[in-house]
Amino acid sequence: MWFRRRRRADAPALVSHEDDGVRILPSPPALVEGPPPAVRVERYVAALAVHAAQLEDRIGQLERRSAAQADAHLDLPSHGDLLEVRLHSSRVAADLGRLALELRSDMAEVKDEADRAAKAARRAESAAQLAQDPDRLVELAEELLELADALDARRRAS
Repeated sequence: MWFRRRRRADAPALVSHEDDGVRILPSPPALVEGPPPAVRVERYVAALAVHAAQLEDRIGQLERRSAAQADAHLDLPSHGDLLEVRLHSSRVAADLGRLALELRSDMAEVKDEADRAAKAARRAESAAQLAQDPDRLVELAEELLELADALDARRRAS
C-alpha cells in the first residue's frame, strides 16, 4: 500500500534501571543544531500573522451573523404577541357583530317609518280624490253618521 508508515531509523530504546523499577526514555535528538535561520522565522511569523488576521476576520463575521440572528429572533412574534392579536381580533369581531345588529335594527325602523309615510301618502291621495267628487263625499258623511248612530244604540243597549 502506498500509505504505509515509514519505519523510524532511530527508534528510542527504553532504558531501564532494574534497581529502581523506573524506566526512562531517552531524550529525542535535536533536529536543528543551533538557532534556526532568520528567514524561516520571518516566514513563520508572517504565516502566523496571516492566519491570525484570517481568524480575526472569521470571528468578526461570526459575531455579526450571531448579532443579526439575535436581532431577527427579537423581531419574530412571540406566543404572547399571537395571543394579543387573537384577543384583539375577537374584540373587533364582537364589536362588528354588535354594530351590524344595531344597523339592522335602525334600518328596520327607517323602513317601517317609510312604509307608514307611504301609507299616509296613499290615504291623503285617496282623500284628495274623494274631495274632488262632492257626491261621494256626501255619501261618505252619511255612512259615518249611520255608523255613529249604530254605535250609540249599542252603548245604550248594554
